[in-house]
Amino acid sequence: MKKDENPPIWFVIWVIVVCAFGFIWINSMDPIDKVKGVFGNRSDAKEYCSNRHSVLNAKTNYAAKKAYKACISNY
Repeated sequence: MKKDENPPIWFVIWVIVVCAFGFIWINSMDPIDKVKGVFGNRSDAKEYCSNRHSVLNAKTNYAAKKAYKACISNY
């Protein structure tokens, strides 16, 4: 019996998928750093948003609080 010269298609797809995941894994940030970024210190965002025009010139405390929270969530 002759052995096929070409590798099976599932093997080629598997190699491509493994290479893609390896490339993503090597170039991605450490997962622990991603979690730290979500729960980390946001003092720079607080400083930036507390000096925003929309927060400083709000007519009510409620409007200032809403503008501040919107700025923090978009920072």
